[in-house]
This record gives sequence, structure tokens and C-alpha cells, in this order.
Amino acid sequence: MSALPVRPLAAAAAALVCVLACSTLSPATEAPATSNAGSTSTAAPIEPTSTPAAGVAPATAAPSATVATEALTAAPPVASPTLTPVPATPPPGAPLPALVAGQPVTLTVVRFFDSAHGWAIGFGTGDLAYDHLLTSGDGGLTWRDASPPEYRAEAAAGRAAVAFFQDPHTAWATYYGRDIAPDEAALVWRTTDAGLTWQAGAPLDLSDVEFFATSDLYFVDATHGWLLTHVGAGMNHDYVVLFATTDGGQTWTRLVDPFDIRDSNLQMSCLKTGLGFLDAQTGWVTGDCQAVAPGVFLQRTSDGGHTWVAVDLPAPADLPDAFTRQDGGCGTYHLVTFAPATVRLAVTCMIYTDTLTLHHFLYTSTDGGATWTSRPLPARDHAWLDPATGWTIDPADPNDPAAPRRLYQTTDGGATWQYVNTVAWTARLNFISPAEGWAVAQAGLDLALVHTTTSGRSWALLAPVAAP
Repeated sequence: MSALPVRPLAAAAAALVCVLACSTLSPATEAPATSNAGSTSTAAPIEPTSTPAAGVAPATAAPSATVATEALTAAPPVASPTLTPVPATPPPGAPLPALVAGQPVTLTVVRFFDSAHGWAIGFGTGDLAYDHLLTSGDGGLTWRDASPPEYRAEAAAGRAAVAFFQDPHTAWATYYGRDIAPDEAALVWRTTDAGLTWQAGAPLDLSDVEFFATSDLYFVDATHGWLLTHVGAGMNHDYVVLFATTDGGQTWTRLVDPFDIRDSNLQMSCLKTGLGFLDAQTGWVTGDCQAVAPGVFLQRTSDGGHTWVAVDLPAPADLPDAFTRQDGGCGTYHLVTFAPATVRLAVTCMIYTDTLTLHHFLYTSTDGGATWTSRPLPARDHAWLDPATGWTIDPADPNDPAAPRRLYQTTDGGATWQYVNTVAWTARLNFISPAEGWAVAQAGLDLALVHTTTSGRSWALLAPVAAP
């Protein structure tokens, strides 16, 4: 695709810059059947605490600082489509240096596929500004540096990684500068051997953008994927470019452009909070208009991202005037899909009365987005093992960072939620079974990797280090 003429966008809004570049804990990357930016934080690990709920038996063993886990040998790579090499401009400068064996690592994103094998984004001691891609074969105790040969930027801000982890061997990753400056050398990397080797796709067309900050990378299979990057902002507008690939990441086509004036273009108003696809054709972009516009932002495509229409969600039954009242606003977040036709997302409504109150709702469609139902949701962030089994945990309270957070579980698709535990942190959760899961726990600026085999009723603190 030829480069578009350079045209300035509106000045970057401070709120968007902070959302994209200042968050210390980013959404965990999820596989398409079960939805990704990786920023980092200067922090020392925290030790999780828990208080059993009434009627819930305490854990038989208290969380410990380390967990003895037998080291497992990484599973052999599975067969995967072979990519045809595509000429790409090599990144300028020297690649990121590998982490030193035995060095403590701080993780910001984790995605496990079984009790042993998982991916992560993280950083090592003394190198907080540069994200590394990591793999583990022993349940999270040690992590091999599996980063692509991305260049080490000279800017003090460093570079952040965004990744999509499809299985223990297959992943895609891209980087952007934390200063969100334009980057005409941006690439999407792909590996099919757990990061032993990487192949770069053709450079992304970013010739006419004001700034560049990627937030989402999503694949539904080995060939079809999308990348959403933010390129300008101003006056409640979040200007984005959406790229798509149909050849596994070898080439990327620019489908959504801020300068496109078609009615069927993705709306540039309102903050874009994420994207997800059900299949190669059907997908959504979530967003939050931050009480500036009525209703709720949700855009849908039925042709792989070429054209978009607004989705008219029904108002939540428990707050029927949520989308029309003048003293608040609602946004959509964290879309999760399950083939062939189940889609879930969170709607959070802020009501400004004497005090600010938050109301969370889980919206579910079982017919590919044709119809939606809503139920109360204890907290906005939700993680799912399958269409029936999921978890949610309270977010951090900006008015009281030390306030405890409650963890809930559902086994009936969100119809009811059972209180599981109270902890001193919030997190994105990653479960591989009804009992076992991991999380990057966050309390203030402190981050720690924790593990449970009791559905979250007790947690063990892990001390991850770089592997040889």
C-alpha cells in the first residue's frame, strides 16, 4: 500500500498519553478461543496476603516466598505454517541485550497454557525501560529471554512490547517507543519455536502519523490478525490506525485511517479501549466516551475490519437510565470471545452525584453479537477459562490504594458470582483450569508473580529469575 500524504492530526491529549504509556499493569494476552500492551514499573515485588471469607476454609498451607516445582523440559514445537521470508528494513542500532542468567525479572504480562509452559513480558534489574519477551517451562520459576532482535532505542524512555501468545511456541510481538514518537521502522515479529528464532514482517505504514503507540495485537488463527495503534488525539478524539494481515504477519494492510471520511470508517471519537475478533470477519472495538457523548461506544465489523457500524447495546436492566442520564457516562472494556458465537465484554458506568459511584455489567452474546443480555458484574476486569467458568477482581481504589480487593468466581457464565478471597492487590488473572492460575499482582507500583492451585483461595508468591 502506498504511503498516505502527511497531514497533521490534533495535538495529543494528556489523558490518552497516560493511558497508553503510564499504566503499570497492562491486559494479559489471551488466546482467541478464550483477549495486550506491556508496560513496566519501577517496583520491588510484593508479598500477597489473603483473608478467607466466612464459610470458606483457609488454605492448608500459607503462601511462601518460593515454590518448589520440578523443572520440566519444554515441549517440542508443533507443526506450523511456514512463512515466506519478506524483505524488511533491519531495525536501527544494536538489538536488546539478553537478560543474564539468575537475574531477577519483573513480569507485567503472563499467559500460561499448562502447568509448566507460558509466555511473559517483563524486564530485568537495572533495565526497566526495555521490555523482553520471556518463556517458562517450569511453571514460572525461571524465564528464558526469547525476545526478538528489536533494537535498543537511544531515548531514555525505552521501548514497550505488545504481544499475542497463541500457544507455547507461536507468538507475535511488536514494539513502540515509550515517548510515543513517530516510528517509521515499526515491525511485527513472529516466532513458531518459542522465540528461538523470529521473522519480521514488512514495515508498517506509519508515514503520516503524529505519534505512535500500539495497544492491541490480536489473532484468530495462524494467518488472520489485527493491530490497533493510536496515532493522534484531541477534543475527545482518539485517532487510530488499524492494520490487518491474512498471511500470518508477513504483510500488513492499513484498513482504518484517521483521514477516511466514509460513514463506515471506525469512529475516531472517544478513547479506544481494546479490540477482539470472533473469526476472520467478525470483530469489535470497545471504547469510552468519558461522559461526553450519550450511549456507549461499541463498533462492529463483519468484513474483517474494512467497514464498521455502531452497536446499539440495550441499557442494563439494573440501571435502565445508564445510557441516557446527564450525571454520568458508560464505557465498554475487555472483550473476550469463544468460538463459534459467544462474546463477552464489560460495561462500566460512572455516576457523578455527591460521590462518584461505579457500576459494572457483564454483557454476553451467544449469537455472534446479534443480541446481548446484561448482568451485574462485581468488577470491570474479568478472566475466563471457558464460557461457564470465570473470575473477576476489584480494581485499585484511587482514593485508597491500600484498600483490600475481593476476588470472585462464576461457574454459570456470569449469572452468579461467588466470593472467593480478599487480597491486598489487584491483577489480571490467567487460569488454565478451574483450580490453577497465575497473576501479575499489583499494589501501587509494586509488581509480583503469584500462583494458585485452589481457585484463588490461597496464593503463593513466586520469585522469577532469568534462565540460562
